[in-house]
Amino acid sequence: EMGNFEGIFQVKVESADDNLATTISNLTPATNYYIRAYAAIVVDGKTYYGYSEVLNVMTSEFYAPTFNYLSFQQDDETLSLSTEINTNGVEIKEKGFCWSTKGEPVGLGGADVQSAVSTVAGNKIELSIQVEEETTYYVMAYAKYDSPTGEEVAYSESYERTTSRFSRPRIEYPQSSQDNAVFTFKAKVNNEMNAI
Repeated sequence: EMGNFEGIFQVKVESADDNLATTISNLTPATNYYIRAYAAIVVDGKTYYGYSEVLNVMTSEFYAPTFNYLSFQQDDETLSLSTEINTNGVEIKEKGFCWSTKGEPVGLGGADVQSAVSTVAGNKIELSIQVEEETTYYVMAYAKYDSPTGEEVAYSESYERTTSRFSRPRIEYPQSSQDNAVFTFKAKVNNEMNAI
């Protein structure tokens, strides 16, 4: 007689004909499963079972997404982040970056961790964030995806980047003069100079 025992699971299949088909989800990767079909009929109040041969099925190894090297490009208060994701055959539901100035990010939703979603199509993850000057940022790329056990989040390694001082105009040729109670100051502002 069939029943639920430890390590044995039943799936009841409703069928309008003699064909049985079902989908079994949430299986463990790289694991042997033994599967057989059964049918039951009731004759004169007694239940009789018929069984198929046992099939030995090995589930494939499940691979999480991985990430290429993260690149940074700073333009004063804007820091552009870029990487590429290797999906390894899984469907990516969301991708982006998370970062912190308080230490390495511990993932989405962590204390002092900010995040933003990248809307760039394909396998690229690109984003520009507003930053403070001369501040260390700890940045990781992330990707949300479905695994056999539910939604998962994959993270890149953590990268540390200290922003440079923002560009400032250079003041050239300062001059001053005084004529009684009038004080005159002259200077030239050079906006083409980079950070000093």
